[in-house]
Amino acid sequence: MESYLKNQHKYTMEELEEGNDVFEHEYEVKKIPVLEVTEDGNVCENNYKLHLEKDGIQLTRDYWNIIELWDDHFVVCDLNVSGCCLDDINEYTMWELESLKPQIKFQFGVIKLQRNKKGEVVPLAEETIVPIIYDSISENNQDSLTAYSNGKLTYIDLNPKSSNYGKQIVPAVLEHAAPFDVAYDSFAECSVDGITGYLPRNCTPREQLKGSDLLTEEEVQYLQDNDFKKSLTDKISKLTGSAKVLKLTRR
Repeated sequence: MESYLKNQHKYTMEELEEGNDVFEHEYEVKKIPVLEVTEDGNVCENNYKLHLEKDGIQLTRDYWNIIELWDDHFVVCDLNVSGCCLDDINEYTMWELESLKPQIKFQFGVIKLQRNKKGEVVPLAEETIVPIIYDSISENNQDSLTAYSNGKLTYIDLNPKSSNYGKQIVPAVLEHAAPFDVAYDSFAECSVDGITGYLPRNCTPREQLKGSDLLTEEEVQYLQDNDFKKSLTDKISKLTGSAKVLKLTRR
């Protein structure tokens, strides 16, 4: 599986000959071979796990993939077992484990490196911010992520100053999830139950979401159109002598 550091630049021979400074990263991605016995009975190195390293010191545990985000946050990939309950795997025979039909697959989460008072990374002390339970994770705007699970999408808050840091903003039920700030600042176009609408970035995390909960484009336009709101307030003020909007009552 491919691993890379964000904004990594591969220099051409022309660039190197022109004397460009070599683009350096704070960390090195170190490959560790994963051994296995092949069908012919020999030990082989077909795969690799990865970790971050600096000056020969291993900084993180080994993962199947590791991708830099920002501010010491990294997307990592590992193997997960789901679909069955294992109290103690050593108590099961191979036949019993197979009969439980566990699902074993690569999944993704987010870790954050921990630093000491000197600002140095503490080796092997990374904190799991987003649990390693998603089928894929991609970078989004507004300190957020887009995560994919079981054919559906969700947004994850990755702002360390937020009380919802590392949490889903909505359940993973979205059929479509565009990044924030594409059409309107602090809003993302998404869909659920076949209904397309908009979700605000400051949405309070919720465990249920229906299509009717999403804002319409007209509602988002109204919220962002300060000139329109000022004009409406002026009209109301002229008509009523007050800037307050009258409440409508139904009969």
